[in-house]
Amino acid sequence: MVNSSFYFFNVYSVLLTICLSFLGCYLAVEFSRKLRIAIHKFKKMILYSFILGFTFWSANLLIVFSVGAPVANQYYYFLLNFLCSCIGAFVSLYGAQREMETEIQYIATSLALGLFIIVADYGAFTVLYHQYIEMKPVFVAMACLLIFGMSFSLVRFLIQITREEIYSLYTKWKYIGCLMAGISLGIIPYLTLISFFDFSSVHAGQQEHQFILLPFILLIGANIFLTLIPDLFGEVILKKNVESYKSLFNHNPDAVFSVDLAGNIQDVNEEASRLSGYSIEELSGMSIQALINEPEKNMSKLFKEVINGKVTLTESKLLRKDGSYAEVSITAVRMIIDHMTIGAYGIVQDITEQKRAQEKLTYIAYH
Repeated sequence: MVNSSFYFFNVYSVLLTICLSFLGCYLAVEFSRKLRIAIHKFKKMILYSFILGFTFWSANLLIVFSVGAPVANQYYYFLLNFLCSCIGAFVSLYGAQREMETEIQYIATSLALGLFIIVADYGAFTVLYHQYIEMKPVFVAMACLLIFGMSFSLVRFLIQITREEIYSLYTKWKYIGCLMAGISLGIIPYLTLISFFDFSSVHAGQQEHQFILLPFILLIGANIFLTLIPDLFGEVILKKNVESYKSLFNHNPDAVFSVDLAGNIQDVNEEASRLSGYSIEELSGMSIQALINEPEKNMSKLFKEVINGKVTLTESKLLRKDGSYAEVSITAVRMIIDHMTIGAYGIVQDITEQKRAQEKLTYIAYH
């Protein structure tokens, strides 16, 4: 009979462990957000890691009381588990502060976190219950894969949810994500014990049954939700960013030209069409050199400077479709996607009237 046990574990201890893990995840999100705007980051990171380590270590202590088996080397267990919990918290906070410019950085941080969780649980429980160890290779392999999978999802969630520009907009996702992470982290210690602990020697007469798979199922379910959460609010963030870009591009009071690395126009706004006299369709694919009245040598030099990262501001003449010229001021910046320069933006302001007024004032001053 299972009664109030979670496969030899007290169900209330399991729930309390999950609650403490949820608290730890919530604190991790809050601490990570504060670190992004902190001045003395390293000192605060040490302090926050200690607090988080203590929270997760306290959750693991409940497991010791729920197993009901005699323990040995308690002091070594407490020290090893607490040390690994603090280091794992530090790795998580450190990884959340970085922009993860490459996939290698993200993979390395996630693997490091998963490794510390495995060492904290398997290593500490081996010290504590070495006389009850009965290795189950299939379950150990499954547990390790699930732990590493959870680590990848947790690091990704922590990085994305603590960005200052979206933190206040997606509070519900923060709580849902922390809950899923809390369930995952709360279940993992029980999962590791099931994978290599001989419960029959402690609970005589009780045999392994179908409930042995329950922790695996719970962890898989929580990890699936934790993996999907960044994608769910990530789509909203992407849509918001695209709409903001379109608004800035299409409703800019100045003409905006988007050109590729060859100098061909890719996109323009309505003001660019009005200024040049060409329709948006006619401008698409046209060389920017055909519009700007500058020698090819000068244009090549300016374009090269922009592509190399220099923001240029220059005055020139723009050839309209009707053959007339407009005096313009051009601000050019390069366009970067995935750390690669793919073209440039040209913000073109019509200064024809300003030039005429300036010329008139100059004429009056000297005549």
